[in-house]
Amino acid sequence: MTETDSDKWQKRILRKRNELKKLITHGQTIGNYFEVLVRRFLKMKLSDFKVGYGHVQSIEGKNSPQMDIIVYDDDIEKPIFKDNELIVVSCKSVKAVIEIRAIFGIRIGWKELGKLCDMVLKVQEICTCPIYYLCLDSDKYTHKMFDLKSIRKTTGLDDFFILQARKYPVGAAPRGMAKERKYIQGELQRLVEALIEL
Repeated sequence: MTETDSDKWQKRILRKRNELKKLITHGQTIGNYFEVLVRRFLKMKLSDFKVGYGHVQSIEGKNSPQMDIIVYDDDIEKPIFKDNELIVVSCKSVKAVIEIRAIFGIRIGWKELGKLCDMVLKVQEICTCPIYYLCLDSDKYTHKMFDLKSIRKTTGLDDFFILQARKYPVGAAPRGMAKERKYIQGELQRLVEALIEL
């Protein structure tokens, strides 16, 4: 399989995040940086849409939870509020929302699924746009335990994207193998293609 521009960005995002992780341990800072890198990539790829983070507002004035990435069309309606990347946008202009997580693993899987269901329900009360979930890291046992199709069906997500997978779950790896991961080629490209089709 030929490496695309999206694959190069995907590797860059993983590399940059790992560089930052070596310098600091503050999870929220690392997570915020991951979100910034993904938004930067999407802005470059989605020339017809705008990309930010913040809240979606219903016609009645009710706000969604904070969303990591909101893809919207400002030709339909300008943001209600905008300051750099922080936005509050009308549900009419939203094309998709993306929730980002650093890890989806067997130890946090069930709890995370519950949070996903809650988030999806809250967003669906506000907006009928597609809802995507982008995960930086997963482990192979999660894939066995949580079939991605059943995750989509259970949570109401429109799609689920994973950038890399651990060979072993946290705490179960043979000595020296804990950090071994498999890069999953094409996931960012798949996300871009889903967004372009909107």
